Amino acid sequence: MHWLYGTGWGAAYGLLRRTLGGPAVAVGTGFGTAVWTAGYAQLGVGVAVTYAALDR
Repeated sequence: MHWLYGTGWGAAYGLLRRTLGGPAVAVGTGFGTAVWTAGYAQLGVGVAVTYAALDR
């Protein structure tokens, strides 16, 4: 699962980088921050769903 997650985001970055152009540092930093934020958002949802299921 971990490898698939990273590979998927890497492919998305490749497409985004080709589309946007611009400095690689700026695009990579912005994209990395978005991926990091999305990971924490997914973790929060997963924990909430798990606790809700266990609370029944």
